[in-house]
Amino acid sequence: MRQIVYTAISKDSTNPINLAVIAPTSEGKTYPVMESLRPFPEEDIWKIGSMTPRVIIRQRGILVDKNNQPVGDRLKELKRKIKEAEDKSEEKDALEKQLRQLLDEAKILIDFRGKLWVFLEPPNHVMWDILKPILSHDALMFMTYQA
Repeated sequence: MRQIVYTAISKDSTNPINLAVIAPTSEGKTYPVMESLRPFPEEDIWKIGSMTPRVIIRQRGILVDKNNQPVGDRLKELKRKIKEAEDKSEEKDALEKQLRQLLDEAKILIDFRGKLWVFLEPPNHVMWDILKPILSHDALMFMTYQA
C-alpha cells in the first residue's frame, strides 16, 4: 500500500510515477488501491472502467480554440445572435460563417495534470494506444485530441 500512496503523491510532480497492480481476476486489487487513495481529493481521482476515448472526451474534455482558450461561451453567444438575426439574412450568414470557423478551428482539450487514474478494468486497445505516450511521459500532460 505504501507504493500506491507514493505513486499518488507523485501526481503533482513534473515526473509522476505509473503503477500497475497486476494479479489474477478476483484477487482483491481494487480494494487496497481505493483505501490508499481515501486521503486524496475525490475530484483528483478518475475511476476508469471499460470506456472508450469518446467517453473520456465527453466526460472530461472542453472545447477550446487554437490558443487553448475555452470557446463554450462564444459558441452560445454566436448561436443566440444567429437566432436573433432570423430575418436579417446578411447578418445571419456572417454569424453562421463565424460559428463554422470557430468550430473548424476548435479542438477537445483534456487536462490530465494532477489527476489519479484508477483503471478498474484494463483499457481497450484504442484507449491504450492513446494513453501509452502520456503514461510514458513522451507527451505533455496537457493533451489535445482532435475528435
